[in-house]
Amino acid sequence: MFYPKIISHKLGFDQVSEAASLHCQTKKGLAHFDRLKCTTNADLVKLWLNQTWEVKDILEKGELPVNLELDFDLQLERAKIEGFFYEIETIQQIQDLLYSIKKVTEYAVSKNEQYPSLFDLFKTIDIDFSLLEDIDRIVGPDNEVKPTASKGLQKIVSAITKAERNIIKNSNSLFTNAKEKGFLGDTELGIKNGRVVLPVLSEYKRKISGVLIDQSGTGKISYIEPLELVGLNNELAELQIKKRQEVVLILKELTAKIVIYLDDIRQGVVKLAVFDFVRAKARLAIDWECVLPKISKDTNVFDAKHPILKERLRLEGKQIVSLEYALNEEQKLIVISGPNAGGKSVALKTIGLLQYMLQSGFLVSCQSVSTFRIFDKIFVDIGDDQSIESDLSTYSSHLKAAKHIINFCDEDTLVLMDEIGTGTDPMFGGPMAEAILEQIHSNNAFGIITTHFSN
Repeated sequence: MFYPKIISHKLGFDQVSEAASLHCQTKKGLAHFDRLKCTTNADLVKLWLNQTWEVKDILEKGELPVNLELDFDLQLERAKIEGFFYEIETIQQIQDLLYSIKKVTEYAVSKNEQYPSLFDLFKTIDIDFSLLEDIDRIVGPDNEVKPTASKGLQKIVSAITKAERNIIKNSNSLFTNAKEKGFLGDTELGIKNGRVVLPVLSEYKRKISGVLIDQSGTGKISYIEPLELVGLNNELAELQIKKRQEVVLILKELTAKIVIYLDDIRQGVVKLAVFDFVRAKARLAIDWECVLPKISKDTNVFDAKHPILKERLRLEGKQIVSLEYALNEEQKLIVISGPNAGGKSVALKTIGLLQYMLQSGFLVSCQSVSTFRIFDKIFVDIGDDQSIESDLSTYSSHLKAAKHIINFCDEDTLVLMDEIGTGTDPMFGGPMAEAILEQIHSNNAFGIITTHFSN
């Protein structure tokens, strides 16, 4: 249980999440940040942390550079319809995807003892990667089906090459003849609707025997297909149709092989999206010098730093002051007192943010020997929740928060209260703060409270 509903905003975790999301490469990976939640499940926290630490270690070693392209439509439903086939562009995307899945999966298997969490993520993927060989035999680097993809296509491509040579030979002769007579308006042959044409000045168009295919915007140039080329152009057009038919046949056969593994490919996309999400958290951890602490029943944190404040001060050429704190059975509550602008709120927000980051699967900015307890409840009362709409005063808003805290806090709760009892006359706020603190103590909750009340 977490209180209030806007706890992530209160602690500044939304800024952490946004900073990490900037490292995502895919929309599918980015979607995980929209579903990101803080959890009280210790096993889940450990899994998330280990995944992030492993990928961070991999990145720091410069291993597993992989470019992820996941944001295209696999057309899962249409692919099951008889006669469906993927166009060459989609097959190339699937090819790139398969290479990424293969690379990450093989790496995870080879490093399964060193990176068990990464291995667990990808071990269920079962794709016969000989499918890549089938795609490689067909798909060329120029976004075309290779001429050698089938014997039939090879014959057709050879015939097209021959037809194109005949057209060029005849058209060059016709072009030179018309040019010498001054009939042409351009210095080069034209191509209109896939057919070779002569760019004839419109006043001479009747001098050329052929078919009018098109005219220029001004009407000064008429594009005429000479009769001598009509048959050759028709032959080429028919060959192009045959080529497309053969290509479709090849793509259908290849699509049928892909569809066999489509569910596993889809699962690979899901796993790579998770990897992209975890990698984004790992990249942030590298930027912010965050570490993997130990999970324990006691909290004992060394050299803790507010990561967002640290980054801001770094840009200003300043150093952040770190802090240490401990919460255990002998010391469940800490009260921090002192004057305004003394750093009490920053200390409280640092503690709250690191705890919330940890339970959301983010590495934290402290020493790796630090230990953290996983709390079932995190309750915070930080800042002013005064609301004009609900006519809630500053003091009333704090009382509302205090009521929730003392009603629901227990031995598995972390309570963070800033300026307890503030918002009213210290004569009344001080005793109220004492009463709240005593109730939190009697409920055996863990907590850190700031105040500058002398009592």
